[in-house]
Amino acid sequence: MIENYLRDIPDGQTVLFEVIQKETGVKMDERGKTYMRTALKRLKREYSSIIGSGIELACPENTISIVGHAVRKIDNSVKRGEKKTKNLSNQFYDDLSNEEKKALNFLSAMFGGIRAYSLSGKNLFKQKHLSTPNPVLPDNM
Repeated sequence: MIENYLRDIPDGQTVLFEVIQKETGVKMDERGKTYMRTALKRLKREYSSIIGSGIELACPENTISIVGHAVRKIDNSVKRGEKKTKNLSNQFYDDLSNEEKKALNFLSAMFGGIRAYSLSGKNLFKQKHLSTPNPVLPDNM
């Protein structure tokens, strides 16, 4: 029911949870919101959350904001992984076998590379860039 309802909503429209509940009869508790996210995935429709009240469906005006949010989430996850790798390396590096040391060094380098790219993307999609009509892109893109 939620999928049928969301299929006809125009791009860029803000939809409140209480309206979805009223129109579909599906209670918008955690389970209902999970159904809504599943429906949006099936429809291949992106959105941004309006915490506590609803969602805003993707449109040209909020595309960069939605992508920027995804980049920030990646950066935060990689930051946590990088921190764990560093902490574990400091604690147990000497006790590891040569193969495990190589693997840990590789993982550390991998996190560093991903972090460098995610930081450049994070800087690209900062809010200050959204206010300008033509954001400045790096030369190497």
